Amino acid sequence: MVFDFGLSAYWQGVVIVAGVGAIAALGLQLTMMSGQFSVVHGALMGAAAYMTGIATVRWGLGMWPAVAVGGAFGAALGLLVAVIVLRLDGLFLGIATLAIGQMLSLAASNSTYLGASNGFVGIPLRTHVSDVALVLVVALAALLALKRTRVGIGLVAVGRDPVAASSLGISPAHVRLAAFAGGGLLAGVAGALNAQYVSFVSPDDLGFAAEVQLLLYVVLGGMTTPLGAVAGAFGITLSSELLRFTDLDRLWIFGLVLMGVALLRPDGLLRRRNIGLPGIAARSRALVLRMRGERAAA
Repeated sequence: MVFDFGLSAYWQGVVIVAGVGAIAALGLQLTMMSGQFSVVHGALMGAAAYMTGIATVRWGLGMWPAVAVGGAFGAALGLLVAVIVLRLDGLFLGIATLAIGQMLSLAASNSTYLGASNGFVGIPLRTHVSDVALVLVVALAALLALKRTRVGIGLVAVGRDPVAASSLGISPAHVRLAAFAGGGLLAGVAGALNAQYVSFVSPDDLGFAAEVQLLLYVVLGGMTTPLGAVAGAFGITLSSELLRFTDLDRLWIFGLVLMGVALLRPDGLLRRRNIGLPGIAARSRALVLRMRGERAAA
């Protein structure tokens, strides 16, 4: 059943674009929580959109099976990227993921099976605002719950100090592989929903602009809480649309707003204060001691 939440067709489109961006930004934030600076999630989203086009147009799959295929493809591709860049860190990791994204874009633009530079067309229009809202709520709730689990504590601990986390029995390699796969899953789902909304995917959807957009959502919204990624995606998308109706140069205004947020709130609009390393380390130690006690009892 489709719900439009009382929105006009125009604003439904705006909310869909913002919601899809928020889902992909949650995937990027999940990966960055593990201490990995990635700029490949836009390419993962675009690659999953291509896979969704193949699944719907050439395999005849329905909407939600195609979304599942897109998510699985994004997760597998994210895991492959993680294996390639596992030994890299910091700026070198960012450069490597950027290069991988550009490589995927170039491969798509030279593949006749994918439509080459003309893009892949004819994808069925199936995505509604209620579909995006459902997926976004589930993804946000899952990430908020994750941070209170053993896996979430280990994820943040590795992101803060992988050496300390390793001394507590947490494998940084395993955590980072899982973070990339999980981030790729969300990016893939976002790409599948977007492909079935615009009916088209092109090599530009895997390019540098897509990477920067997702990064802005997370950095300006707030990197310390999943709510920040959602706030960043909706805030930037809605602000750019509202400024479209002014007689002023909206790009200049938007740039000044972004600069102000970056200067006044360097941690993002939304931030969580109680994630410092001492608290994480204490909870991680408690987790390890509990696991050792359970093993001893067994």
